[in-house]
Amino acid sequence: MEMAKRNKTIDSYNRTAKEYYLVVSSFDILPEMFSFVKMVKPGGKILDLGCGPGQHSKYFKKFGFKTTGVDLSEEMINIANQENAGIDFKVMDIEKLNFPDSFDGIWASASLLHIRKRNLLKVLGQILNYLKADGVFYLSMKKGIGEKNISDDRYGGVNKFYAFYSVLELEKILKIAGFKIIQIETRDRRVMYDTNSWIHIFCKKDL
Repeated sequence: MEMAKRNKTIDSYNRTAKEYYLVVSSFDILPEMFSFVKMVKPGGKILDLGCGPGQHSKYFKKFGFKTTGVDLSEEMINIANQENAGIDFKVMDIEKLNFPDSFDGIWASASLLHIRKRNLLKVLGQILNYLKADGVFYLSMKKGIGEKNISDDRYGGVNKFYAFYSVLELEKILKIAGFKIIQIETRDRRVMYDTNSWIHIFCKKDL
């Protein structure tokens, strides 16, 4: 059952990759991105987790960072490679990360929300292992309760799995995983495209 939910979500992104790219490319840069790049060591290595078509990775490269982007959607990675030269994009499962070294910054914008809640702690443990001692980890999650499959009417009703969180939930699990929260914000929907309010968190290793 769990694999079926994952496959439906991946399939939905594969089927709508071109449309998705056109939509997200029209958005302004997230304000959180400016905060993130100020926290990461200049010229450092950034991992864009769930990079989609590479719209955020593109800006990290412009800011002078060595950037790697991973996503489980092959079509998203195909677009990312076509549109962004000089960035290392890979098809990779966020739940099975595999890299030869660590990163100065790890960016997970609206990607970990596709992970089952019971699996999130394990995923955060992997992220912690790939984050350098003085590195910065950013994640954003949809604010809400529970987890479920949802028909995404923005893209013709494709089926996607989402996990929703409260601030307290995320604070607790991040602490258990070994992170120290350095900044946390909640934001209401900014545009009609947003389906929920958001939780934005910046973390470091709790050394």
